[in-house]
Amino acid sequence: MSTWWSRAAALALFALAGYACVEPVIAPEPALILSGNDLGFIRPCGCSKPVLGGIARRGGRIAALRATQKALAFSTGNLVAETGRQQELKLESLLLAMNVMGYSGFAPGAGEFALGLEYLRQVRELANFAFVCANVLVDDALVFPSSVTLPDGSWTFTGLVPADLSVQGARVVDPVRALAAVAAATAATGQLLVLWNGPEDQLEQLSAALSLEARKRVLFAVACVGDAPRPLPGSARAVAVGSKGRDLVVVHTEAEPFWTSVRLEESGPVDAECDAILASYREAVRAEELINTTPRSPAASYAGGKACAECHEDCTTALASSAHMRALRTLELTHDERDPECVRCHVVGFNDTTGWTLERPELANVDCEACHGPSEEHAQTESRHPKPHPRSRDCMQCHDPDNSPQFDYKVYWRKVRHGH
Repeated sequence: MSTWWSRAAALALFALAGYACVEPVIAPEPALILSGNDLGFIRPCGCSKPVLGGIARRGGRIAALRATQKALAFSTGNLVAETGRQQELKLESLLLAMNVMGYSGFAPGAGEFALGLEYLRQVRELANFAFVCANVLVDDALVFPSSVTLPDGSWTFTGLVPADLSVQGARVVDPVRALAAVAAATAATGQLLVLWNGPEDQLEQLSAALSLEARKRVLFAVACVGDAPRPLPGSARAVAVGSKGRDLVVVHTEAEPFWTSVRLEESGPVDAECDAILASYREAVRAEELINTTPRSPAASYAGGKACAECHEDCTTALASSAHMRALRTLELTHDERDPECVRCHVVGFNDTTGWTLERPELANVDCEACHGPSEEHAQTESRHPKPHPRSRDCMQCHDPDNSPQFDYKVYWRKVRHGH
């Protein structure tokens, strides 16, 4: 971990001290706030409506919930879904934000273990809350505690990953046996929260490991099951927490139904401290110049939009007023213009060795070749263009459900219609 993030951690801990001084109005029944399966969505894409999720909005909503009731927050893991430095920065930022939000526990999942055990042990020092995992071992010793019981004895929480998960340098044991051991060891405590980072179809096997009495006190919070929260069938209470940071699940175990979901919409409250952590994440992405470290593939040469305009003046005129021609500017407004995950859809040929770089500003924005492909040979020789008529699936490389949920090709095409 960088010293930069160590300083950020200290600032976040200081902020948390002030956060904890706010005295909420406490309702009699405590609630559980569940999240997870964030998959790296630390902030929503602002390209299209609805804009959902993000750590700043989650922090605001949790603070609002705690203003009316006592609540404990837990994460099922999979905060990230890929490897690489940008994912590490995301994980560190998410953990710092979870400090501010007052999380009590976290169960690392496949996304975290993929970053490596050494790194995961280091990043653990950023968190004010417990990491738990009952079935990942190194030399017959658990990497993290199998379970933690809250000081008041009301809840014990544990984490589990599927047996087929590969963790370099570690051994993953049967989660069914691990859960049975945790349940037996904590039989005298209160309710048991199982943060399950595996498939839904193994839930019943996990439930079968428990006695009928134990099932009455167990709640399964499940990652990796679809985009939206929902209850899961079986002999024990179970709920999927959703994904991509767009929702929270709120559980009142004595209520019926026992759970509700809260969608983190754009109109919701924003937590200033979490928003500051997000700003620091953006600064780190820029400072480490991750824009220059993205792997690129060889490709034919790009000519740039001006070369296209020499012969296709009508098309260029039709595109001039479209949002495509202001694409990179929209990222500048949100300070994401150096984030490779964002920039790839706001310039020409980002994934190609011949495409946009800081040294080739003429390839900024979604100009002709973003859809038609590299065109220098066509511009120089007037040979047949290799891609004269892009198809709707070409558009959906960027206008995908995550970044452009309202995309309708027929509607959107009318905004940029040109050619014949």
